[in-house]
Amino acid sequence: MERLRPVRLVLPAVLFVAAAIATPDQSTPEFDQTRWELIKRASVRFVPDASACEVLLLKSRKATGSSGAGEPLYDVDLLLQQGGKALYEYAERRTKDDTPFYMDDYLDIRDVTGDRVPAVLFHSGTQGASDFVINEHILRYDHSTESVKDIALDIFYQSGTHGLRWLTLRDRTLVVIADRNWPASTPIQERCHYCASPFQYDLYAWSSEQRAFLVRGRIYSDQSYEYASQALTGEWDLIQQSQH
Repeated sequence: MERLRPVRLVLPAVLFVAAAIATPDQSTPEFDQTRWELIKRASVRFVPDASACEVLLLKSRKATGSSGAGEPLYDVDLLLQQGGKALYEYAERRTKDDTPFYMDDYLDIRDVTGDRVPAVLFHSGTQGASDFVINEHILRYDHSTESVKDIALDIFYQSGTHGLRWLTLRDRTLVVIADRNWPASTPIQERCHYCASPFQYDLYAWSSEQRAFLVRGRIYSDQSYEYASQALTGEWDLIQQSQH
């Protein structure tokens, strides 16, 4: 499926105004409150002896695009602050090919690489007329460079026919990707967007040697589903059993 492209609106520039959000017993974060609305806030400590880093999930106050159905879309930003300085800001690092819209309030902090350093997870994406894209962002702190990088692969996204789910095991964490697996006998003209079909499930795990997510397994099933979310739910027991 071709990735959806956002429709952008050109808005006048807004001057930066530092704004304080008062939170009991916590430091005061700073961001442009005239442009952004604070959705969620968390704290993460990448280095045991260093100060904690503030995590701010932000949504633009003004619409910056529109969906395929003409509904307003809003930008999303993820800001990491440490000691009053910005360690990472998604809005400053995304490219013109990104789908940078706010899709949900998902924000998670956990170790997904097995290196005992928590990663910050959040979503961006876009909405079309009949489908959507939700990108999975995985922000990892690199001790060697003292910087943060998004280590998610391009294939780490959700749509109607492309699924993603995390599988946490005792010894490792996997990213499960579901994609259609049309039988060769199915004619091209019968492979409609939401026609029922079997799926294949690729399991990705972080490689500390390659410093990237690599495929560690692939599972096939003969069961057919219309949507990737249905496929992941219907085959979840099969996927988990494959790891025992």
